[in-house]
Amino acid sequence: WCEKGVELSKKLAKEMKTVVARWDLSISYDKLGDIQKEKGNLEEALKYYEKGLKLSKELAKETGILQAGLHLSYSYKRLGDILKEKDNLRKVK
Repeated sequence: WCEKGVELSKKLAKEMKTVVARWDLSISYDKLGDIQKEKGNLEEALKYYEKGLKLSKELAKETGILQAGLHLSYSYKRLGDILKEKDNLRKVK
């Protein structure tokens, strides 16, 4: 059901081209990343967090950048890539 929600969000974002629709899509990616992280699928979680972070940056939503950036750093840490984790945390600040 989560993937179906993302597909709907993508469609709405494309059709509406509004900030709100694109912001909702960014949040959906972040939540899917959370789900994958909880399942232990860290590589997949990282992909979703990166998609959400890219959209957040495009929309210049400071809270989205912080949230997605922190999740991304956590995933890098869980994957054992401490250098990427620290580099990402510097970018988030």
